[in-house]
Amino acid sequence: MAMEKIKCFGFDMDYTLAVYKSPEYESLGFDLTVERLVDIGYPQELLNFVYDPSFPTRLGSLKEKTVENLEKYVAKDPKLPLLLSRMNEVAKVFLATNSDYKYTEKIMTYLFDFPHGPKPGTPHRPWKSYFDMILVDARKPVFFGEGTVLRQVDTTTGRLRIGTYTGPLQHGIVYSGGSSDIVCDLLGAKGKDIIYIGDHIFGDILKSKKRQGWRTFLVIPELAQELHVWTDKSSIFEELQSLECFLAELYKHLDSSSNERPDISSLQRRIKKVTHDMDMCYGMMGSLFRSGSRQTLFASQVMRYADLYAASFINLLYYPFSYLFRAAHVLSPLATRNRHDVDLKGMEYKRHQLTRSVSEIQPPHFFPQPPQEITHCHDEDDDEEEEEEEGGGGGAVEGGHFRDHVQKITDDACVLNRAQQVFGTWTWEMACDGTGGAVM
Repeated sequence: MAMEKIKCFGFDMDYTLAVYKSPEYESLGFDLTVERLVDIGYPQELLNFVYDPSFPTRLGSLKEKTVENLEKYVAKDPKLPLLLSRMNEVAKVFLATNSDYKYTEKIMTYLFDFPHGPKPGTPHRPWKSYFDMILVDARKPVFFGEGTVLRQVDTTTGRLRIGTYTGPLQHGIVYSGGSSDIVCDLLGAKGKDIIYIGDHIFGDILKSKKRQGWRTFLVIPELAQELHVWTDKSSIFEELQSLECFLAELYKHLDSSSNERPDISSLQRRIKKVTHDMDMCYGMMGSLFRSGSRQTLFASQVMRYADLYAASFINLLYYPFSYLFRAAHVLSPLATRNRHDVDLKGMEYKRHQLTRSVSEIQPPHFFPQPPQEITHCHDEDDDEEEEEEEGGGGGAVEGGHFRDHVQKITDDACVLNRAQQVFGTWTWEMACDGTGGAVM
């Protein structure tokens, strides 16, 4: 993903701009939940239960209690104004949150409550000055589909003004409702020009990617713990990898004609034990990304729909806005499993003992002659789409339904993504499908 092509940075607020302190915030949610259960008739003994921070991860809406003690429940980062001011210099910045205006006003005022501006020595700026568009009551994920009526908020009373807002984009005005289509129109941007930063895999990331083709940045606060376990307990991962390689070694010299059955019972028990130890390193809830040797559903969704992800979007402060996020080439699971030493001579001998060689059963022209020079580069797909749009043509698809055709191709093909994992920095980039973008 080329950052220099981004024309708009969009932000969610809760758990993205506003990071709630843990375990204080979860403890508050636990206490309020217990009180509510007792109020509706559950035994009084429930009040004796104490919150265990090792069990749940995050909860839902606790807004009334939160604003009563913002310092206790909301983390404030002095680097936030600096990052947004730098974004303002190269692109438009907008806020789209499901929270109402009164809550948003209190949270955002607190987050930008510093005696100085973006840098020490610069004058203080109100939080609204950092955004080209502010939208509350978004009702995501409906926001990324049909949406709701766009109305203007009276910032003095917090109430909505009568009627639908139909005017141009005005700086400093707060809007309510609307849809992602309206946002694109007011900002003068299209899907791939926008990167939306949020914490909800479904409401923020999946829907904005599938329905609008927006670039996406998923904030995963729990990722810090995942990285800590990965680095601190690397010996366990290495042992599990060694056991899997040893298991493969036991079968290396066997084929379909072999009657020998290696005894792998003790090895299976050891693999099970090491896998359990690895899972327990993440706590009672386990890893967000792995379940034993398999990916979790959450991990697969991250790989498919998040262009970038990190524990905090503040990480963008350390990358130039011309940075090209690229994913390294990744081997298939089959190729990855065969990293252990292989007796090539033995394998070659066995291949010649087969009744028919692989070459004999290949269909003709199974591997076409590769071109002698570069004919296409997926990294330039966006450039080609821009050239087509400037030319005013609809490409090979008549009637100007190029986008619909791209969506159809993408849905049918289930385009694979590429992924890169680096200690300290985790990034994911969606692979282009050769049709002009990462519309999924």
